Amino acid sequence: CKVCADFTGKLADFAVGAVGSPADYSTVFTRTDEAKDILNKMEKAKLVETQDIDDDKKGLGLIQRLSEKKLTTAKKTARRRIKRELPLPLKTLEF
Repeated sequence: CKVCADFTGKLADFAVGAVGSPADYSTVFTRTDEAKDILNKMEKAKLVETQDIDDDKKGLGLIQRLSEKKLTTAKKTARRRIKRELPLPLKTLEF
């Protein structure tokens, strides 16, 4: 969605995606203590295998760049859509 500014599911307890992950892995963000606890229990029970994501341009750096790009695109798209719907006298407003 072009107006969605949230690339990594910031309001989710868990966010899972493949961007920035090594082959055969998914990147998992846990944002609550409960989510961290669940992931730790899953790892302990050998239901999942974990490894740290690289903090380089292929790991977290890539996720950060794509998040920033998504936010920028969402803002531009929203501005364009709002401006398109404004009555004629207001179309020249800058925001």
